[in-house]
Amino acid sequence: MQAVKARGQGGLRVLMMVLALMIGAGLALVSPRAEAAKSAELIIAMKSGRQAKITAEVVDTPASREQGLMFRDHLALDGGMLFVFDRQAEVQFWMRNTLIPLDMLFIDSAGVIRHIHERAIPHDETPISSQVPVRYVLEVNGGVTAMLGVHEGDHVAIVGGVRQTQ
Repeated sequence: MQAVKARGQGGLRVLMMVLALMIGAGLALVSPRAEAAKSAELIIAMKSGRQAKITAEVVDTPASREQGLMFRDHLALDGGMLFVFDRQAEVQFWMRNTLIPLDMLFIDSAGVIRHIHERAIPHDETPISSQVPVRYVLEVNGGVTAMLGVHEGDHVAIVGGVRQTQ
């Protein structure tokens, strides 16, 4: 009888561990991090008459903006991350825990690129300022803005995935 009782308690422990794992998995399914990423298509209209299309993941909450592209080791050549702020303001970024070089396009509420910071250095904690009030920041792979010929004053149209509050 003693052996059966010990075996039953071991089974109970296993059952409790399985239940705890299932509950943990269920919580992960409803956590904010588990939500499907929002995306938007951005069309950059350059003064030269050329256009470029970027598909960007949209981050529009304090938690998602704080995480940004940290710890990611890859970004598609035509991909990016669009930071959306509730109102236009001067903002600062850094590259803490960011593994890849990035270009940052600081965009005002009218969609005009007001400042570009090219090739931000991975892991650098030096603040990178928008220099002027902006509503959006688009991060793309380092060197992409030069490769595409994007300049300050060019216009960005955002299609879908963005709250339109001001």
